[in-house]
Amino acid sequence: DQGNQQPPSNLGLPLAEAFTLSDRLVYKPAEAVPLETALADAYGAREDLKQTESDLEAAEFLVDKIRATKNNGDFFDSMRRG
Repeated sequence: DQGNQQPPSNLGLPLAEAFTLSDRLVYKPAEAVPLETALADAYGAREDLKQTESDLEAAEFLVDKIRATKNNGDFFDSMRRG
């Protein structure tokens, strides 16, 4: 009866079935990682964060360029010319 079957686990193994591991698992404490290293690794893995930082840099560049012009018409004319 398929209505009583358990959905497969993330490993592709049935949840209701018992398994015996062939290798003994030995506890090994994780090595300490300096906070700065852990944060750098975490931030480096965030593609969304990298994209947001890139978008922010582009926006800041445009704001600086607008502020550097005497009026916004000059800015937009310069953008059209390239």
